[in-house]
Amino acid sequence: MAPAGTDDAGESREDSTPSSCTCNAQSQGWPEVLTAKETADYLRLDYQLVMRMTRAGHLPSLKAGRTFRYHRRALEQAMGADVIRQ
Repeated sequence: MAPAGTDDAGESREDSTPSSCTCNAQSQGWPEVLTAKETADYLRLDYQLVMRMTRAGHLPSLKAGRTFRYHRRALEQAMGADVIRQ
């Protein structure tokens, strides 16, 4: 198995992230899809506030069973990129 960042021939490969990506979160290791707890940490909000905002329809989310999932980029758009600064 090839080491991370190389192809099967051992050649280094380019990162698949577009060079135009300006989101700070990606460089800080945040996943694309967040749990409610991760969303609260990411937005620097209280977990209960995130849940209230979700139930009121103020945060874009997907309900998966009894839990919610949040797409990081949709959150950035909904909250405004200026609000989310690292």
